[in-house]
Amino acid sequence: MASGTTGQLTAAELSARRLRRRLIIAAVFAVSLILIVLNANARGNVPSGTTVEGVSIGGLSAEQAASVLTKKLAPRIKKDITLTADGRKVTVDAQKAGLALDVEGTVSKATSLTGTGNVFSRLFGKGGDIEPVYTVNQSALDRSIAKISKKLNRGVVDGGLAFSGATVEAIEPKAGKGVTAESVTAALLDTALAKNRKHELSLEEIAPALSAQQVQDALNSLGKTVVSGPISLDVSVPGTDESAGINKTVTLPIRRLSPFLSTAVVDKKIQIAVNANALIKNLQKDL
Repeated sequence: MASGTTGQLTAAELSARRLRRRLIIAAVFAVSLILIVLNANARGNVPSGTTVEGVSIGGLSAEQAASVLTKKLAPRIKKDITLTADGRKVTVDAQKAGLALDVEGTVSKATSLTGTGNVFSRLFGKGGDIEPVYTVNQSALDRSIAKISKKLNRGVVDGGLAFSGATVEAIEPKAGKGVTAESVTAALLDTALAKNRKHELSLEEIAPALSAQQVQDALNSLGKTVVSGPISLDVSVPGTDESAGINKTVTLPIRRLSPFLSTAVVDKKIQIAVNANALIKNLQKDL
């Protein structure tokens, strides 16, 4: 408003006020348009052009999309995956690795505003390729990653204990090259439902799970305790129709037991592992 006047506007002020009014009207129109489009797309249909690992579900209702994914995509997870790294390869059962298609989660992702394509495409009912959603059994996945790493890694020694006769020695940790848990997980998720069942992994510098001091500490405590004298074992074998079960305590000298002992690294600690099947077979005459 001009200085020294009341109820009057300059040409510039009048122009600015008209511009603000036009902007407000345009903004209200844009919001209304978005709401109309969102309302149309909120009917539960999957945007046209939406695919999941090559399986088309665009234009289907949520129920229809779930049915298609269950029939056409979910069965792929039953086919083995081949992971390779620097010439070595390992075959993986994705189901045993704890992975399964989350059909409901995948459909929900496909019908969400940001699930497929970009937001503006999605606003107007156009989708794109989306990644499947999985349910994951973390314990099974961790076990699978450990097995895969053991087969693909080169020169990595986590450290442990070696039993022989009545003695125990340290297995010194050593760095090497291998695959990380993160890279294996990503490879499994990329391949578990893909048409291409092969994935190449890169090797990285891998540090051992234990330090030399941790191994030495385990040797001085756990290892020397195990070989310090005879060990009593509770042996329990269920019976069958042809033979009675076994439930007996057996005391063995360490020399008899040591061939069946090894160690494993669990949560950064050394644990004793026993080859139970081989041991029981060896003890048949004592039971």
